Amino acid sequence: MTEYNGVEGEYLSNMDEIRYAKQLGMDAYNYHVTYNTESLFMISTAILHMKKPVYFHCYDGYTATLFAQLHLYTAGTVDSQDIFTNSIAYGYDYQADSEVVAYVNKIAKTSFTVVEPSLELTLPEGTQSYRYYYWSHRAGDDLWYNIGQVLDTQPQTIYDSGYKSVISFRNNGESTVRLSTDPQTGAVENHEFGDANGLYSVEFEKSSMESVGLKFYNLPVTGSSSWSVDTLNKYEPYMAEAESFGPVLAHCASGYRSSGYVIAYLGRKQKKCTDWALKQTRRLGYSFDQNSSDEQVVQFFRDALQC
Repeated sequence: MTEYNGVEGEYLSNMDEIRYAKQLGMDAYNYHVTYNTESLFMISTAILHMKKPVYFHCYDGYTATLFAQLHLYTAGTVDSQDIFTNSIAYGYDYQADSEVVAYVNKIAKTSFTVVEPSLELTLPEGTQSYRYYYWSHRAGDDLWYNIGQVLDTQPQTIYDSGYKSVISFRNNGESTVRLSTDPQTGAVENHEFGDANGLYSVEFEKSSMESVGLKFYNLPVTGSSSWSVDTLNKYEPYMAEAESFGPVLAHCASGYRSSGYVIAYLGRKQKKCTDWALKQTRRLGYSFDQNSSDEQVVQFFRDALQC
């Protein structure tokens, strides 16, 4: 029995994790890195030879996100300034960290200076709260965060991190993740607030969130009205109410629907246009303007933002 973030449980060692991932058919490696050119070369070389997409992680996401951004820089995908601006979406204010600034300057041969923190850090422990619940993305301001499906083991952690409300954009009865090793019918132990049939239960999540003191809203995005201004108009008062209590954690199954609605809401509030919305959702991991199947989302932004 070990402890992680104050929660007791059995946590995989690095070697256990690698062994388990490889059993599932994934490439898996463990690297100890420091802020030097050799570490970046080692990570970038590994990425080039791994099956895509690649999932990075570390203890709290801070170093993994930095090296992911530096790899993208060396690959020519982002410029040096993007290393700092993109990472704000993850809740990491790298340009306020003198060690990171020095490292980026060394790699990129730049002369960035350390600046005052740009995050408002309304969560109780500042940047430590982001690290404590690192897999959420900061969605444009200090009150909104986007994520995929949270688990039934996490409500207390969400509350302790400083979130005041959770909004689920899922529809009751949606499928949850069922691995090939899981039974193909009935309940499944994936911790996704599933019912006896293994389907997502709004009531289960609602009771779990409210039991630890969180506000909970269910604003399902589903069917023919998924991406409509009428739906946004209907949900806007509930989103404003949630925001009034403090930091909001928004989610759906993958973060796709929730990111679209949160950014549309913020875009209206801040009088932004579609180009801004697409840039913000891209930072959250969703490039809605790349595939024809996502055209309905782009049109949703145009209709909602009117520019």
